[in-house]
Amino acid sequence: MKKALCQVGYYLAAMILVAVILLSFGYTFGEALFVGTMFLPGALAARWLYPKISFVRRGEGIRDCLFVTAGLLAGEILLVRLL
Repeated sequence: MKKALCQVGYYLAAMILVAVILLSFGYTFGEALFVGTMFLPGALAARWLYPKISFVRRGEGIRDCLFVTAGLLAGEILLVRLL
């Protein structure tokens, strides 16, 4: 229970920090918080996908890591572009 609470707190703190950074770009706090929440699916997907990459075959592991990173970046860009 304590581990799950720490993880939720970590993601909430990260979301608020992203919102504070976006405030300096001229967003209102509500808009900045909304954009900050758009990064949560990518963070959760990265937390779930990266441990599943195997480097037993080094070339395939590097390739898979690059594909996952490219997919996450594309997904994050698309989520932010929805605004």
